[in-house]
Amino acid sequence: MRNVLSLSLAAAVMSLGIYGCKKTGSSALPVDGVFREDISSDLTGLNFLTDNDRNQTDVLTRVYESLLDRDPETYELIPLLAKTYEVSKDGLSFTFELHEEAKWPDGKPVTSADVEFTMKTMFDPQVNSGVIKSFYGTLNPKVEVINERRFVIRAKGRHFNNLSLASSFWILPKHLLENQDMNKGPILTQTFGSGPYMLDTWDKGNSITLKKILSTGEQH
Repeated sequence: MRNVLSLSLAAAVMSLGIYGCKKTGSSALPVDGVFREDISSDLTGLNFLTDNDRNQTDVLTRVYESLLDRDPETYELIPLLAKTYEVSKDGLSFTFELHEEAKWPDGKPVTSADVEFTMKTMFDPQVNSGVIKSFYGTLNPKVEVINERRFVIRAKGRHFNNLSLASSFWILPKHLLENQDMNKGPILTQTFGSGPYMLDTWDKGNSITLKKILSTGEQH
């Protein structure tokens, strides 16, 4: 069975395929303008809340975004969805302000309500997100919303990694996923990220194709 991960740069399409052999990490830009990268196996699903594996992360990291990112050279935290952040003197509270240009694929803005919804969903006892609950367990699940773009995330106790945890989880759109089954609902087979790509097709056991979002509400 072949499994491939491909990213189309020239055609503004990201096609992920699956080569069932050992992951080589190889990639090439063929004449069709599609960048392809090998991954070792197909995904069990697209729900990162309940399924956690490296191949899924390789795919979804191009779809979903966190509040902050890491500079690949310095490893310092840099803005992503959030354009600014402040840390309280006691190191327990983190105030973020979302970038005004942060949008969902349908053109709606990413808001504090989305962050609040995401945290609530992550820690919802009805959601089978045990790994996430454990990993982010030092955070208070309740987000304080200040306004549409400003909010506060708090930690339960002092820890050197609190800021990284408070800013590293992927944000979900409340207006698209509220009242949905967050275990087996649409999030299992569709993508809902604010990142540069979204799911186009998934030929299970063969390939996954992501299409690039060229501008707000427009895909190629």
